[in-house]
Amino acid sequence: MNEMENLKNELRNQELTLERIEMEKLDLAQKLHENYEELKSITKERNDLKELQESFEIEREKLKGYVREIEVTGLETKELKIARVHLKEQQETIDELRKNISEKTAQIVNIQKDLDKSNTELQEKVGFFFLLSFAPSSFLFS
Repeated sequence: MNEMENLKNELRNQELTLERIEMEKLDLAQKLHENYEELKSITKERNDLKELQESFEIEREKLKGYVREIEVTGLETKELKIARVHLKEQQETIDELRKNISEKTAQIVNIQKDLDKSNTELQEKVGFFFLLSFAPSSFLFS
């Protein structure tokens, strides 16, 4: 009878351990999903910023062309000054976009590291559960 009681206790302990591991797996899976969604959002934002940067660079090149045309004709007019101001503003915007892209890239790297860490932890938990499920009960409770 005592042995039966011990086996019941052992079974309960294993069930509790299994439930705890399952909860940890669910938590890690949730974190992994959240990190993935954040990575996806940041990647989209980075790509949008790159597209915006490209359009600004095209506009900048057009403005440079306008400036050259005006300078060639020798017309140092109000339009030339405005074009230079716009060119400077475009350059500042491009510089800001480059900075933003760099920051987003750094965030992506950090999120990728977090994803890798979460994945490693999940694999370790699954391996531990696998070991527990096949370990003799005498080994577990010695």
